[in-house]
Amino acid sequence: MAWEENEAQRHQFILDGQQHADFFLTPLADPAGKSVLVLGAGAGTDCLWALRQGAHEVVGLDVLEQDLGALRAAAVQCGLDPGRVSFHRKSLAEAPALGRRFDLVLSNNVFEHVADLRGAFAACAQVVEPGRGRVAIFSAPLFYASSGSHLPTAPWEHLWGDPETLRDRLLASGALRPGHALEDLSLGEYMDQEICLNRARLADSLDAIRASGLTWLHLSLLPDRALAALPRYLEPIRRRCPVDLDVADLAVEGYGVELVLPAEAAEGVGYRPVAAVRLDDERGRHGADLAAAEAMIEAGKKEAAELRLQIAGLQEGMGHLHALLARVEASWSFRLGRALTAPGRWLRARSGGG
Repeated sequence: MAWEENEAQRHQFILDGQQHADFFLTPLADPAGKSVLVLGAGAGTDCLWALRQGAHEVVGLDVLEQDLGALRAAAVQCGLDPGRVSFHRKSLAEAPALGRRFDLVLSNNVFEHVADLRGAFAACAQVVEPGRGRVAIFSAPLFYASSGSHLPTAPWEHLWGDPETLRDRLLASGALRPGHALEDLSLGEYMDQEICLNRARLADSLDAIRASGLTWLHLSLLPDRALAALPRYLEPIRRRCPVDLDVADLAVEGYGVELVLPAEAAEGVGYRPVAAVRLDDERGRHGADLAAAEAMIEAGKKEAAELRLQIAGLQEGMGHLHALLARVEASWSFRLGRALTAPGRWLRARSGGG
């Protein structure tokens, strides 16, 4: 029997996903005050993130019917208005059928499952506001990454391992939840039909972006988590994998991209990445604090330099003192005095007087 989440589990899933969204989406997107379209919205994790970031309207799109109860509860728990979120049951390619454009088109961990990347990016270009609008996409793990199977396997095992042996081991390991789809499907069927992994490489996504008319403001690559181990897996991967892979295809776990659809007759308009804008905002907001901190650092450097000079002076003085003592100890008068007082020192030592 297939495993299904209850509302409490979906609610917790949405809340737990906020940390991931904060980390990977914040450098790519600023929903504040914007209309936001979330592609592949699922349970609503990224819809909640957009609300938390100040979006005035969030529209979720997903190919499956979604129960919004958990999302509404999570929004209320965060002190947000769930009425600002609406959902439509549509595929990504059907997004233009909404008949409108958005300030921000957002997608998180979805594009690695999209079969038609060119169509997907073309759809993004049709629903984002030209010029001022942005498309922000984070996609990981890609199929040829070490974790590309989305299963608890050894690095790149879906590329070099025997499929039947791997499936049997996973089912026997206890690492999969009861009712997991792999119980009824082969490994290939699971990856192709159940989670629809598209086997696209980074270059395929970049080509699809170029063909869409969108252009990138920011592109960041996520190095594979098992990159250090890649050399020992290269030979078994190349021996079994039917695709001619470059090392770069295996070394990238995912990517984040911020895109813009250039507006016509927008000569002189500057397009700036969200990350650069956020950095300027932080500098402006904390400019006085930064200036005070820099002044303290400079004062500390000056004080440290003065202390170093003082220490050098003391070391030089100690050197002169050691040299003077050495000259005294080498003099005939010092040696004579030591000889004359030797009996007294011996008697004191014998009597315990020092």
